[in-house]
Amino acid sequence: MYVSYTHFRVNNPIGWLLFQIHAFRSGNQVSCSIGLIKWTTLPATYRDFCIISTWNSRRDMIAFTTTGTRLKAMKLSKYMGKGYTVGWEADDPKQLPDLMALRADGAERLKAKLDARQLGHRLPA
Repeated sequence: MYVSYTHFRVNNPIGWLLFQIHAFRSGNQVSCSIGLIKWTTLPATYRDFCIISTWNSRRDMIAFTTTGTRLKAMKLSKYMGKGYTVGWEADDPKQLPDLMALRADGAERLKAKLDARQLGHRLPA
């Protein structure tokens, strides 16, 4: 099982509106995607969002992100804000994922990734 965790920070009110529209459209697309196990979008603050998805394989996740409304949202993301993503293979693919546990794990992995690059930007989670 492949897990993808994204933390997205919206920059301005127009970006927030664009993010909501494209999150809804991407949500419709992901619900019909092949290989999806589970997904959710969780608000961290009024302008920070955590997107967590679990997939049968990394290939399934890439097929989703490179097509349809999700691809359009990614191309427009520079007008909405800034996102950071981390992905990893989960240990037990047979176990149904606990999204809150994955959120905590994803936040730790993302923080480690940002620290390794010595970026000064910190994200609330």
